[in-house]
Amino acid sequence: MEPDVEPPAGLRGILASVERLDMWLHIALVVLTVTSVWRYINGHGFDNRALVIMLGAGVLLAVYASSPIVGRSRSPVAAPAWCLTLVAIWLVLVALAPSFAWLAVTIAFVALRVLRFLAAALVVAAMMGAVVAAWTRMQGEFDPTIIAGPACIAGLAILAYRLMERDSAARQRLLDDLRDAQGDLADAQHEAGVLAERTRLSREIHDSVAQGLASINLLLQAAEQHWTARPSAAHEYVGQA
Repeated sequence: MEPDVEPPAGLRGILASVERLDMWLHIALVVLTVTSVWRYINGHGFDNRALVIMLGAGVLLAVYASSPIVGRSRSPVAAPAWCLTLVAIWLVLVALAPSFAWLAVTIAFVALRVLRFLAAALVVAAMMGAVVAAWTRMQGEFDPTIIAGPACIAGLAILAYRLMERDSAARQRLLDDLRDAQGDLADAQHEAGVLAERTRLSREIHDSVAQGLASINLLLQAAEQHWTARPSAAHEYVGQA
């Protein structure tokens, strides 16, 4: 039976920090989605496009909530398909309302966690392209900062996640080493217990044999002493021996 491994306090703190980061990402996505909807309605009024944007925002949140444990789906196909669906809905919303571009960072982190690194990097690059196109269309003129800003944000997001991924892999290796060490310790303790029990049994057997041989020797000595004077007693001692 494999022993339960309790992560060290430092690792537990790091894992708790990762869970808190997930929580803040969820909160940020919800807040930014609601704010983007409100900004469009506040600036353009409650028109037909507003209804489509509200419906799209609701679908985005519903799809996001359908996988509460982001990036930990057991299916090798379901998680990427879910992520790409989320990105596709976001792209439609960005085309309708550029304010949804602010969701790019949170969705980029989702893509980096769910997809393979190269595929995720391509998806993030495409998302940044959509952001640049939406903001350029909104301003009606070319602005270098619109390109430089999203490009820098995308690069920093990819770099930050890459570092987090390496730290996570290092923590996992440390936990695996700890689990192996505890398994080896349990095996060593088991072997030590078996050896101690064998030693105890050997000592008891040795003591019993020694006691029996001593009793036989004493009985034979008594028989020898009485062999002539009391032959019946001597025969009795021999029989007992």
